[in-house]
Amino acid sequence: MMKIYKPSAMIQTNVKDLTLTQRKIINFLIYVAQQEGDQKLYTTNISTIKHMCNIKKTENLDFKEQFRALKKIDIEFNYLNKDKKNVWQITGVLSSAEVIENSGKMIFEIPYMLREKILNPNIYTPLNILLIAGLKSKYAIVLYELLRDYLYSPAFPKLTINDLRNLLGVEEGKYKLFKDLKKWVIGKAMKEINEKTDIHCSYILIKTKGNCYSHIQFHIKKNKDFDVDASDSKTLLENNLHLFFDPSILPNEVLEVLPQEYRINSIYSLIEPYLNDLDLLISNIEYANKNCDKNYPAYLKLALKNDYAKVNREVKEKKDKIVQDKKDHILEKKNQEKLLKQNAWDYYNLLPEGEQVNFRSVAKEKMSVALKFIKFPEGRKDIINAQIEKDMIVELEQRRKG
Repeated sequence: MMKIYKPSAMIQTNVKDLTLTQRKIINFLIYVAQQEGDQKLYTTNISTIKHMCNIKKTENLDFKEQFRALKKIDIEFNYLNKDKKNVWQITGVLSSAEVIENSGKMIFEIPYMLREKILNPNIYTPLNILLIAGLKSKYAIVLYELLRDYLYSPAFPKLTINDLRNLLGVEEGKYKLFKDLKKWVIGKAMKEINEKTDIHCSYILIKTKGNCYSHIQFHIKKNKDFDVDASDSKTLLENNLHLFFDPSILPNEVLEVLPQEYRINSIYSLIEPYLNDLDLLISNIEYANKNCDKNYPAYLKLALKNDYAKVNREVKEKKDKIVQDKKDHILEKKNQEKLLKQNAWDYYNLLPEGEQVNFRSVAKEKMSVALKFIKFPEGRKDIINAQIEKDMIVELEQRRKG
């Protein structure tokens, strides 16, 4: 699921100039920012934005035009004053954008005030941007986000008809008659929301003076018949999104350390460039698992970029070297003992038979004397014989060298 945590203050805005495509672009830019964390500049694929936001695929002219328009748009936040901590603010949507020709990439910059809201919201709503990408009406997108923002609140606030027009971004002079607003804006948006999203909504109209409706109040509940995962798959197919990394090429040792909930396309794409250095990749995944307490994708991206786990790896390498050196020392000692033993017995076999018998008899006699002073476990003749052999080897080596 491609999820964003959209600040309530951003949902409750009074912006009439945003098109359907531009609203989808803004959500996608929020997604990129929340994935990458606090950055001066963000980079993304042009093809991904085009697919997600239904921009013409054949050329970049329409694409550039959408971003030119976004650069000129300002947003006033917190129209319904849901976020009590939010002071009055106005900011642009986009500071700058650059298409890197012949690369398929674009770089964009989000204004500081907006970036702060996106990365550190006081109150926010989780939104599935794949779900939103499948909506065809800009009014459906705005109304869905607004209603989703109040899904778990005690009640949706009672709005004046004029407030609703402002929140939905209905252009000046359009749908002046309420019956037209009700049919072409509210009704059409609600139908799409109830059919294509995870919520179901209805509303009541309120008269305060005379016979004209002055207020509207929505009622929201979860859409129990909606399957989020199926919706994601459907949206991907509809938009022909063949843009994601194939997880089947990931080594098992990487998958084993990657938390189950983060075995997703955005994380796979994030770690793909580091597959040529598995030590760096795995150590930084483990570092993120242990130290990250929020926004795992952004933390992991920074960990990989800055190699947070470098010191841990160096410490581990030193410990591993100490252990390996110890193993090598033990192995070398065993090899030396084996060679000593072989040389001793080779020397023994070259002795005349009488000397061999005499040599073994002397060794056994020494052991019988030693047994008076050293107590071996009862019945363990193998230990006694091993000790006899050891003494013989020492003696043979001395003779061989002497």
